[in-house]
Amino acid sequence: MLTKRPVVPLGLITLALVAAGCGAIQPPSRAATPATPRAALAGSPPTLVALHAQRNELLGGGTAGFRARLAHLRGFPALLLLPWVR
Repeated sequence: MLTKRPVVPLGLITLALVAAGCGAIQPPSRAATPATPRAALAGSPPTLVALHAQRNELLGGGTAGFRARLAHLRGFPALLLLPWVR
């Protein structure tokens, strides 16, 4: 003979799991703050300060503008060109 077992509705299980996670303590974030890159770039030469001010901008001028910008930055180490920049 089959014995009847109580069936707990899925909603109650879900509610219990959600309630258990509500009081969890989150570890502090290790993400950089906006001040982190500013501190790292402090003391840069004026040419690089101007370049830093243009971060996150799409700059026009096409190929000629790109080559002129590279010529302006000649002599500064660690110039990185991403492969999609053409």
